[in-house]
Amino acid sequence: MFVPESCKEWLREQVVQYRDGPVAMAELSLLEAAAFVQHLPAKPPSVVFDIGCGVGRASALLHWIYSGPKGTEYHLFDCGGRLSQNLVGGWMPGHPEWCNNFSATRRFLRANGVDLDRVHTWDITEVPRLRVTPPWIEAGANPDIVISLLAVGFHWPIEEWLERLLPLCRPETTLIFGVRHGKYGADTFSGLFAERWLVETGFKEDVLILSGKRQQAEG
Repeated sequence: MFVPESCKEWLREQVVQYRDGPVAMAELSLLEAAAFVQHLPAKPPSVVFDIGCGVGRASALLHWIYSGPKGTEYHLFDCGGRLSQNLVGGWMPGHPEWCNNFSATRRFLRANGVDLDRVHTWDITEVPRLRVTPPWIEAGANPDIVISLLAVGFHWPIEEWLERLLPLCRPETTLIFGVRHGKYGADTFSGLFAERWLVETGFKEDVLILSGKRQQAEG
């Protein structure tokens, strides 16, 4: 994954605490990708939801894994630059805008080869947990992949989001959450999804993958 100049320090040099020692953020991204890549749909997604997107590294990972799909629409959610004292903005307190400012997100995605005409950013304070319906949902933009690394499942309970996400997901939609270690099990959502995997990364974040939405899940 190419790291643009504006975010090089954040991704390459900033260090998070790994169980076996420090790991750079770019390395963490590859650990996360290794945890979920075998569970991704074979076909490149038409629509991706990246919740708690930060600088956009989850979307960049998917773009890289699928070798730069041309038609994917990326919908990224974060607080859009209006910083909150209650929001964990990453591991660089002096530069929280790198995790929450959409101009930095767009620069990062452009540098990683993502077509910005297909990038849509949404201020999470305006569509909290998707309870306020963005206009593109009414147009039928249902996600093929929902991904949230170190956000939903880590800082926010998954349960608070599923109520709104489930009606938008098809049975073949794959949901990927970077969850707090020990918080969720593979069978936590067995009543909602037929296929579930929990993969340990060795970091404080495990990766929970859900697919095969059950017919009764929306009821």
